[in-house]
Amino acid sequence: MWPLGTMFAASRSDCRRRASGSPAGLRRGACGTKASYGSGRSGRQITKRWASARPAGPILGARVEHLGIKEALIAEGPEVYFTTPHFDGYPAVLVRLDAIAADDLEEVIVDAWFARAPKRLAQEYADSL
Repeated sequence: MWPLGTMFAASRSDCRRRASGSPAGLRRGACGTKASYGSGRSGRQITKRWASARPAGPILGARVEHLGIKEALIAEGPEVYFTTPHFDGYPAVLVRLDAIAADDLEEVIVDAWFARAPKRLAQEYADSL
């Protein structure tokens, strides 16, 4: 675990490690890409790294609860969070992994999981904290 507030260049393995530590997290590849899925939502992606039409450097796509959160993240940290026309109107934000702090990355991944997790499983996890 990295010290809180430490800046680092995150990699796909950092994202996979943090996503696999989430409750009922499951990693699998689809069409040559890496993705993490939540239990009970096997067809819905939580995170995905795109192989084309993306800016330089590693990125993470993360689901957010609603568009207001997406807009707030982008306004608060445009050097870290961004979107593309493909995601207009969709509650997901793109994250530059080489520009995000370790604690912020973990928060994005956990929040993405909570946004898609079954309510009972999310409550069990929240109660265990």
